[in-house]
Amino acid sequence: MRRPPAVIACWGHQGSGKSTIALNLAAVLAGKARVLLIDADTHSPSQTEALALTEHPAGLAPMLRFARQGRLTQEHFDQQSMKLKSATTFTLIPGINPTRWPEITPQAFALLLEQTKTDFDFIVVDLAAPIEAGLYQTESPLERNAFTRWLVSTADHLIVSLSADPVSFNRHLALESELQELRKNLPTTLVVNRMRRGALGVTAKGDLERTLKALTGRKIAAFLPDDAKATDSALRKGVPLNATRSGSPLRKALNQLAQSKNLAG
Repeated sequence: MRRPPAVIACWGHQGSGKSTIALNLAAVLAGKARVLLIDADTHSPSQTEALALTEHPAGLAPMLRFARQGRLTQEHFDQQSMKLKSATTFTLIPGINPTRWPEITPQAFALLLEQTKTDFDFIVVDLAAPIEAGLYQTESPLERNAFTRWLVSTADHLIVSLSADPVSFNRHLALESELQELRKNLPTTLVVNRMRRGALGVTAKGDLERTLKALTGRKIAAFLPDDAKATDSALRKGVPLNATRSGSPLRKALNQLAQSKNLAG
């Protein structure tokens, strides 16, 4: 019996590089599997901008509406998603206008996952950064970050990113207790992004590993190098990293991350 698709959520504080990781992880996994990338950032969706997609379907909002109504057909799915071809081929569901965040609910998203489970091997989800509980806005009785909190706590695997600088480190620490409460003992991969010595000194890797272990009990699974040439080139071309600069250190590190035992299965 074929196993259901692995849901890999990518989360981190604003500016940690979570969306870049989500996009490039999806592109790498697509080399050997059927992959769906969902931009589910209800605050600042960015995948269509990263891929220079000036024309695209509304995507996630109508997709979830069809799912709630029990009429998400293959035709509807094809109309609201995009099959992207670069070095590999994967499917993208574009994100929402942030004003429509009340439409992105755990119940509707679970229906979407259920109805697409036979078509994909991996579902990579780019999540919003805010996970604070108890926030409400006048336009909805729903808690503002309920969906993100739900997926953080239920995804098969969670990739957590922070950048290698003091500001990012402290932002992550401020959210760590909330993250541990939501995630508990479920599989979590901590990734340090934009790794460079300048901001933290020549012993940065060892210092980060020891400090995070002491303060949070977490191990760092991967250090992703600061590779502005590769990321700038990919943004200019509107493609994932695996479609540009074959010698990119960041591209190689992301390939290794995608091939890790926890993610590759």
